Amino acid sequence: MNEYTLEPLLEDYSDSPDILRQILGIFLEETPQRLDALRSALQSGDRETIAKTAHSLANTTGTVRGENALSIARNAEYAARHESEEEMRDAVHVLLEEVEHMLSVMRDYLNAA
Repeated sequence: MNEYTLEPLLEDYSDSPDILRQILGIFLEETPQRLDALRSALQSGDRETIAKTAHSLANTTGTVRGENALSIARNAEYAARHESEEEMRDAVHVLLEEVEHMLSVMRDYLNAA
């Protein structure tokens, strides 16, 4: 867990670092709102919102090459739709932790740039 690195993106955007900074900026701007929605839905037991938000996070984390987070988000979406309350909560907590780690890596990169 917490294996996220920007290396694949840095390679993909080696000729366009400004575009990479824009992509990361958008992710950093939008993702905390999704995490807040996920936390709120978890607190209220709103499985549908958890599933939808996890699905959204799967899409966005995949865009920034967060393969581990994408897999975890898919697992959380599945858990919200098909598994016990405890399994769903565990899956969501793992997702929150992984995405927070991604945000930290991105912030560190942008602050150093």
